[in-house]
Amino acid sequence: MEETEQPCTRAAIAAVSTTRPHKAAALQEGGTYYLPYRLHASPEQFARAYPQGREFFARKRAYDPDELFQNEFYRTYGRP
Repeated sequence: MEETEQPCTRAAIAAVSTTRPHKAAALQEGGTYYLPYRLHASPEQFARAYPQGREFFARKRAYDPDELFQNEFYRTYGRP
């Protein structure tokens, strides 16, 4: 396992299956959700909640075209 990978435990899987419906409900009402360090939202939920993320990641790639600086958040939500 790479040091950036999060361990996949029953609790982690349960947390994802519990939080994604809450995020979907917030989006359905036109809201967003807090961006915690855990990446429970699907890429589609992230894009819908934070449409400005696309421009943010485009600028990140403009300043870092070789993608030297990246983390799990970027790999999950920011890669084209």
